Amino acid sequence: MNLVYRFGIYYLLAQIAWIYLLFFLIRRNWIHVRFILLYTTILETLYIIWRSTYTLIFNSPLSLVASILLFSAELLGYVQQMIFYRLMSANKDKKRSRIDSLEYCPTVDVYVPTYSEPIEVLRRTLTACTYLDYPQEKLAIHVLDDGNRTEVQELARELGIRYIARPEHDHAKAGNLNNALQMTHGELIAIFDADMVPKSFFLRQTVGYFKKRRMSFVQTPQIFFNPDPFQHNLVSNSQVSNEQDFFMIEMQNARDQFNATMFVGSNAIFSRRALGSIGGFPTGSITEDVATSLLLHSKGYKSKFVKSVLAKGLSAESFKELVHQRDRWCRGNLQSAKRWNPLTVPGLSLMQRFIYFSGVMYWFFGIQKLIYILSPILYLDFGIQSIRTNFFILVLIWLPRYIASMLSFRVLARNRRNIYWSHIYETALTPVLAVSAVSETFGLRKRKSRIFHVTKKGIVNRRLEITWNVFIPQLFLGLFCVSGLVTQLVLVAKTHHVDNYDYINDFWDIYNLGAILLSIFTSIEQPRYRKSERFSANLPCKVQHGKEMYEGRTIDISETGIRIELPFSQIQFNQSVKIHIFGVLSSPIMAQAIVRSHENFQYSFKWLDMSQQQYKEIVQIMFNQEEDVEREYQLHPGHTFIATVMRALKLKNLRFEIFRSPSSRKRRRNRLSTNVSLKSQHQSSLDS
Repeated sequence: MNLVYRFGIYYLLAQIAWIYLLFFLIRRNWIHVRFILLYTTILETLYIIWRSTYTLIFNSPLSLVASILLFSAELLGYVQQMIFYRLMSANKDKKRSRIDSLEYCPTVDVYVPTYSEPIEVLRRTLTACTYLDYPQEKLAIHVLDDGNRTEVQELARELGIRYIARPEHDHAKAGNLNNALQMTHGELIAIFDADMVPKSFFLRQTVGYFKKRRMSFVQTPQIFFNPDPFQHNLVSNSQVSNEQDFFMIEMQNARDQFNATMFVGSNAIFSRRALGSIGGFPTGSITEDVATSLLLHSKGYKSKFVKSVLAKGLSAESFKELVHQRDRWCRGNLQSAKRWNPLTVPGLSLMQRFIYFSGVMYWFFGIQKLIYILSPILYLDFGIQSIRTNFFILVLIWLPRYIASMLSFRVLARNRRNIYWSHIYETALTPVLAVSAVSETFGLRKRKSRIFHVTKKGIVNRRLEITWNVFIPQLFLGLFCVSGLVTQLVLVAKTHHVDNYDYINDFWDIYNLGAILLSIFTSIEQPRYRKSERFSANLPCKVQHGKEMYEGRTIDISETGIRIELPFSQIQFNQSVKIHIFGVLSSPIMAQAIVRSHENFQYSFKWLDMSQQQYKEIVQIMFNQEEDVEREYQLHPGHTFIATVMRALKLKNLRFEIFRSPSSRKRRRNRLSTNVSLKSQHQSSLDS
């Protein structure tokens, strides 16, 4: 027995050393990626075969059910993993096509659908659309107002764009887009959500692909300029990338290799002819995007993903809104699959079928993750086993497989996400999406008023709030995890004996407990005091105060104000000033000083008044810069579990008003008053 044990240890150490060697080679040479994926696939396959033959339990009804459910969840994960490896192994960048490759410039209609988004959010997007770099005689901008709001109509008139509304509001966003298709005539149609701000070169870098006659649409990434609820509530803005970046950049780029790019509802440009072949945007689902791309691909049309940041928008600004958004996506994808089954829809290639099928099955992760969480709880708290094995054998078979898959994922994700952060994201959404998947599968629908709720944008939240439909289930799951560990400690203290199953389930329980803890933190919504995000801007500027003129450099800028570094720290701005940014602003903007830092010579100003032209120039400063998508939007030092928990536990990061210093409270009041000032400016300009 000692010899077998010793041999097992040597085997385990050799496996781990070999896997890390392969990983080291991959970091030096991307050619070796497929080799480690093949090796990881072998380990995954051996593990699933072992699980299906030696570890199922048949000695009691409850254990049998628990064992079959766990194995089914792992089998589903294995199938998805194999598709993922095949998909991502082909992930590479292709040659880009610019508009210069076209013999002529086609006419383009720009659609900005809106329903209830704040007017200041919509103004930003529409203003950016007016400076799109494209022949103006070939470009027409339309705001599609499904809310029939007078202020939107007035904004459209002010900006010189076309206002389209409809008397009936059937089929939500898809119906709104189809109505616009009947009222416009452009050869190409660019679509931006109301909060998505396009860069001036969007059309220049997308229209060129339509030189191919069978090109149906070109999709660009949805990139967000504000922290998502995970980043914000876990105080990890600079350490963790946006939760959607991995799919929006790497997964979409990989899907493009198989002509399976998915339309994601915004930041895309379509061929009107291709849309006409499928009768416009499909209306049989609450998410029109995945159905649109699937039907176009089934007709033999091509699609293209451009891996460049060509537009940026607002991520869901509260965890409650994010949860509702994912509930809608889950139900919409399952609805689409029921009506247009990717495995049976004619016209798709085999790989396209697998990719779309995997995309649908992904939305069952809530059920899958719930099984993983409950399995150790059932054993530790209630004595119900879900797996039969020896701890040492499990480690020999499972640990190399886990390390290989962890490292493979790290390489394929290009440092935009790791396995544990995926575990955190999915665990946080598990309670709601498990119910959503079951409900939609068995036809239990929500009220339309709840389903078609538009994700709120432009949120200013002054107090701490809790997303109860996530917090309460996660709290109970966490308590069960803790109680199971305590129960095991008591039993060990009494019997002085530890069973193999105790080791397995204790480690598993602790692994889940970490993600549950961060899920609880995420469901506690931290205040958001700023209505407009700051953007770094290092530009030479001058501050004119009366007859004095001070030279300095901008640090950051927003729609509500600007922060400037000046060479002196004792300047007293007792009246309004004029901010000059030469070569960028056509004229100076009036501003008022609100905060001064004596330590680093930094001054903050809020805008007092600006013309539409000045506002347009400010938007260009904030959004119209080229960005390197390969180097940005990645994990950074400090993304580890322990570092994240430590940040979330600090009292200063809980942001309760009682813990704020007087100066901090004063700065917050100034920011809030700035937001009110900007809103009144916009309203005044509309009234005039």
